[in-house]
Amino acid sequence: MIASLLSVFLLGAQAASPVRFLTFSHNGQLMASASGSSVRVWAVSNGVVQALLNAHDGPVSAVEFSLDDSMIATVSSSTVHVWNVATSEQTIWLQGQSSHASSISFSPDGKTLASANYSTVHVWDLATGHSVAELKGDSGTVFSVAYSPDGRYLAAGIGAASVQIWDVAGQRLLATLNPH
Repeated sequence: MIASLLSVFLLGAQAASPVRFLTFSHNGQLMASASGSSVRVWAVSNGVVQALLNAHDGPVSAVEFSLDDSMIATVSSSTVHVWNVATSEQTIWLQGQSSHASSISFSPDGKTLASANYSTVHVWDLATGHSVAELKGDSGTVFSVAYSPDGRYLAAGIGAASVQIWDVAGQRLLATLNPH
């Protein structure tokens, strides 16, 4: 199964843009690859492209499946797009970030999406497409973001090696972890 996917994927890898991001769906049936401004969703069982997602003006920097694999989020420049996996239709276009988004994370319940950009973590309500929180901690570039398994906390990778832990509901910075 994986060998079949890899052989088809490598044959199709002659595209002008290199693959910059890969992720598997949580059930392992799909894989998404980002190349340039496009995202391909592949069936792992046979290596066939199930969808080609094109809505970005620049290179896609992150792709993530929701925990139930019903949605996929893609990030480029100052936009985040959310797609219905079954129909390949864009369901939400999240705008309003002031600079390049670098990371995304679906909440475990699939109701919100966090996106990291230059100095802020935005939390988006996926039902409305509106930002419900802007988490700004100590100065530094936010490179990554991840929800805790229960959805109560967000971790943000800041600067060279720091991690900020946020209480999502209270929108409070709980701790900054430094390796020093």
